[in-house]
Amino acid sequence: PGLQRTVSFTSIGLAKGTFPKHTHVPATVINAACYFDNEPPTVECIIEEIIRPLLVYERFSSVMDVDNCRCRPCRNKYEPKDFVRKIEIHGVTNLTNETIFKHHQDDLQNNRKDLPWWEILLIRNTANKGASACVIRVHHALADGISLVHAFHKILKTQAGDPLAASNHTTNNN
Repeated sequence: PGLQRTVSFTSIGLAKGTFPKHTHVPATVINAACYFDNEPPTVECIIEEIIRPLLVYERFSSVMDVDNCRCRPCRNKYEPKDFVRKIEIHGVTNLTNETIFKHHQDDLQNNRKDLPWWEILLIRNTANKGASACVIRVHHALADGISLVHAFHKILKTQAGDPLAASNHTTNNN
């Protein structure tokens, strides 16, 4: 094995918690959602296209060891399907960020039974005839929004199977 990556001071702080435990402020979780007009992708598709490529990265395949400022292997064995949680939302006419995040902000750090601190939610809205979402939830100690975008840019592909092309973002000052 190669050298283990040292976890940054900021990530260790986020992993330990930014507020005292008695305040019961939950850990920060970064959420990214893709919405679909119909059924979400299958679990098999999510495993092959997202989970297996992410598990190559140490932070996505191990658990934070905050006392030693590094990532450590998980004590329990896991399967890629362990990262997917299927959820149905009933009685909601419009599937929105607010609806999803209001009902599904579980603690990734303490409720994962020694799994890495991220998951994918496959959400189906039964009240909206198949409207659905795929949400990746990552503990902020593992990634921020920018690094999550970079990780996804490396693994996501076009429908033809080609890597996504980098785009230049310009600002029009007129």
